Amino acid sequence: MRTPSRASPSSLLDAATGKVLKTTTTNSEGRYLFDLLEAGEYRVKFTLTPAQAAIYTLTQADVGANDRVDSDAARATGETGVISLTSTSPALVSAASYTHGDVQALLGIDPTWDAGVVLRPGEVSVGDFVWLDENKDGRQDAGEPGIPGVVLVLTGPDGQPVTDVDGRLVTPQTTDANGRYLFTALPVLDPGQSYTVSIDRTASERVLRLFSITLAQQGDREGDSSSWTASSEGLTVAGESDLTLDFGFVRTTVPDPDVTTVPTPEPEPSTPASPDPSPTPSVTPTPGATTPMPDPSGDEGTESSGGDAGGDGGLSSTGPEFWLTVIGAAALLTAGAVLVVARARRG
Repeated sequence: MRTPSRASPSSLLDAATGKVLKTTTTNSEGRYLFDLLEAGEYRVKFTLTPAQAAIYTLTQADVGANDRVDSDAARATGETGVISLTSTSPALVSAASYTHGDVQALLGIDPTWDAGVVLRPGEVSVGDFVWLDENKDGRQDAGEPGIPGVVLVLTGPDGQPVTDVDGRLVTPQTTDANGRYLFTALPVLDPGQSYTVSIDRTASERVLRLFSITLAQQGDREGDSSSWTASSEGLTVAGESDLTLDFGFVRTTVPDPDVTTVPTPEPEPSTPASPDPSPTPSVTPTPGATTPMPDPSGDEGTESSGGDAGGDGGLSSTGPEFWLTVIGAAALLTAGAVLVVARARRG
């Protein structure tokens, strides 16, 4: 396998707004530099290229008490904490002592903002089908369609939400137009452990309102159905998948009592208007006058006008590890500029 280039994008962000102020690319040694910055508060965001991300992931941040040798980038976002650059920043070293490149800042360099990567750990996946069991036999038969829009959640061996191999919380998945779903980038399990997939009945209530769960455990795992929850098997070796966590449903003529439904309130009966008790006065025709014909619509006494009346850490390194180091500079020039420089380490 070819080792990807160590050149990767790094961005300087305004700490308050998150706006990208500058971008650069690490060199072949993993070093980068943001020079001649004004005093202020910043963050640095590290980004792995697709080729790098296929092999590496960010290591755990802020391990130990020595900021000069730890990693500062959060695994989930790639961003550091706030970098405060002033002429009195405690981590400053002289620009003259920096030996990894030429810098222009005069008051010093902060070389403590780093990002470490480790070989990407093995990962597994689980899924993958919610379908309409048309013949109600509890088996996935050819031609039986999937059910889209069903929401499923994943929990780990401890019954808690799962964090994937990149440090991100695993979010619920919704079946696609073919009834398929898949949870990916999951950590490899120890023997005897399992992941659990459950249908979120509340989030899926509208979709499953007229369905009931079909017969469970009819035959082999590859073609059977589970009852609302399903547990994985295996997944102790990187690259494994358990795609047998499936759920079948049958149509019902009334809502499934196992699915919570919210009753629609009945409208309040309206009170009919009371008739006007006032007597209708009699009209005495005027000699020579023409008596108007009643309106065919029933609106008596109304003349037609002809118009309209309306008004959205803990991973340990399993291979070579290198550091992407931010060296924040606080070296003010005559214009009051401050420097951030990059420094790389191999561990």
